[in-house]
Formats: sequence, C-alpha cells, structure tokens
Amino acid sequence: MSKQILKNQQNLSKTKAFWNGYQTKGENSRNANWWDSPVIVGECQKLISGNADMNIFQFFRKCLHGTPLEKGISICSGSGEFERALVDNNLCHLIDAYEISEKRVEEGISMAKKGDYPIRFFQQDVNQANFK
Repeated sequence: MSKQILKNQQNLSKTKAFWNGYQTKGENSRNANWWDSPVIVGECQKLISGNADMNIFQFFRKCLHGTPLEKGISICSGSGEFERALVDNNLCHLIDAYEISEKRVEEGISMAKKGDYPIRFFQQDVNQANFK
C-alpha cells in the first residue's frame, strides 16, 4: 500500500472519529459554532446571494423560481439539520444524504423518522460513494 493511500485512510479515520464525537461530551465537543455569529452569517449570506439579509433558503427559492426540486443529494450531511431545513422551506421533496459517521447517520435517521422527513441516509465515505 502506498504512503499516500495510507495517509488518506488515516485522515478519513480521523474525520470519521471527529464527526462521531461531534456535539457530544468529550474532547470533540463544541460549545459554539461559527454560524452562531450574526456578523459571520451576514458575510456568508452576502457571498452567496449578494445580500447580507437574504438567507440561503430565500436564495435557493429565488433561484428555483419558487418550484421545489423533486430530488436532491447531500454529501457530508451530518445528522441532516440542513436537509430538514430544505424540506421545511419547501425546496426539495426527497433528499439522499451521505455521511461517513455512523453516529450522525443514526441521529439523522431517528430525527427524520420523528419529523416524517423524506430523507434517506447512507453511511458512506463520499470519496468512494456510488451516488444513485
């Protein structure tokens, strides 16, 4: 096995371990996120839409001329918070969500079931995924 392949596998293992521990107690937990800052959110919104007051869902609605997508794909979906928001904002009717972390996929499946969200989760390395 080449050194580069071994390094890539080690990096993926670290990535998977981080996301398995995300938002839990322990060394990987986070108390705040960058998106908790209104200044940063405004700057990001301005970069995306040209308007600091237009959120990404409003921007997508504008781009789609108010017509939701029948099906979407999401890579590195985590537990599906963004994907649930896409459904809540009537931007997509069905989403296939791919995530490397088993724990995040389990959380996503549970939350999707609780809220009757049309999101199908796949636990896969997106670098190796076979997107349908």
